[in-house]
Amino acid sequence: FRCLRQGFDLKAALLGHHILIRHCENYPGLDRDYYRIAVRTEAENRRFINALTHVLQG
Repeated sequence: FRCLRQGFDLKAALLGHHILIRHCENYPGLDRDYYRIAVRTEAENRRFINALTHVLQG
């Protein structure tokens, strides 16, 4: 997905919640505003969404 929040390091913010995401800047046509996320379980997905909501609202 893409995060356009100027000057915001989403990767670092989520790492503070023990969630690691990946920049997609090495994919053709993408830059550091694009991220790759992978979750395995429904519980992990809920944890990711809760953390993402927290960092984007805070």
